[in-house]
Amino acid sequence: MARKVEQRLSFCLAHQDRPTDTRCAACLKPICEECTLTTEEGKFCGNDCYEKRLKSNERVRVLKEEEERERGPRMMRMLMGWALKILFLVALYFVYQHLPVTWHKWLNKSFAGLWKTVTGAFK
Repeated sequence: MARKVEQRLSFCLAHQDRPTDTRCAACLKPICEECTLTTEEGKFCGNDCYEKRLKSNERVRVLKEEEERERGPRMMRMLMGWALKILFLVALYFVYQHLPVTWHKWLNKSFAGLWKTVTGAFK
């Protein structure tokens, strides 16, 4: 069962005796049919609000274009960062494999406590 929401009646700011449910698309002021400037962008209370909307739309378009231009280089930086991290880990593994046996024992003994601490957090 739907509840009815009580809406307060709005009146045009220029014509206080005219109730309206239309609002300016830019400033949200209530406007009557006589005060309404209807365009492809919506209904506005005047040219000022319409021009503000056009300028705002232009700024949004410019920001989206800049974001698109920066997306490729940003993605390449991220991929290069991951590639360098993986390459570093492979190099560490390669170095570890070529260490003398005595160093293996020392490293295993030295990092046993650290390994228990790290893995213990997930138990």
